[in-house]
Parts: sequence; C-alpha cells; structure tokens
Amino acid sequence: PGRYDTIKKHVLVHKYFLNQHMAEEIPFHKALFSWHENVYQPICQAIDAENLLSLFPGRTVSDLYLFLVAHWDELKHTYGRFVEIREAAESFKNQTKQGRRRFFPYIRTLWKAIHKKNKNFPSKV
Repeated sequence: PGRYDTIKKHVLVHKYFLNQHMAEEIPFHKALFSWHENVYQPICQAIDAENLLSLFPGRTVSDLYLFLVAHWDELKHTYGRFVEIREAAESFKNQTKQGRRRFFPYIRTLWKAIHKKNKNFPSKV
C-alpha cells in the first residue's frame, strides 16, 4: 500500500514512450490519462478476470496492479518473450495458490511440533 511513487514512475515511463512518437512533448496529465486507459485499465481487467482480489484480502486493485506488473516483468525475463497480461494474471494466480498450498501445511506441521514439544515440559516450574 502507498506505492504512489512507483505508480508515478510507471506513468512517467509511459509518457517517455509516448513522447518518442510526438513532435512536441505531451503534458503529464495527458500521459496519465493514456496510461490509465491503455495500461492500468487492461491490467485491472485481467485482475478482475482472474478474481485476484479474493486471494489478497485487505489489498486494493492498485496493490494488485503492482504485484501483477512485477510478476509480468519476471515472466518476460524468464521466458525471453512477450507475455500477454492475461497469461501473467493466470500465472500469478496459480503461483499464489501453490504458495499457499505449501505454506499452510508447513504452518500446521510447525504448530503441531511446537504443541507436542510443549507437552513434554512441566506446566509448573
């Protein structure tokens, strides 16, 4: 939460690429609108399509935007090719679910081990 600095950098990078095709530099507010319509909204649609918010209670769509963009970038570097945002969203969902499947049994085993160990200690000293 509160990563507005990172989101602003994303807008500035978008502005940079937009300006590559312009005779005159476009103002920030126009770049922001373009980023919102052409970058942020499609990513939010992918987040919604995969129902990612349900996996992260208490997080916002903007939080998920940042998580997904980082994962998307990682996939592009890993595979060395362009990856569709929907493919990245599906991968992120699967990775998150797998992580939870591994994490919760570990916690359960740890809890049982601690509980078992505590039974061996006398309750009064």
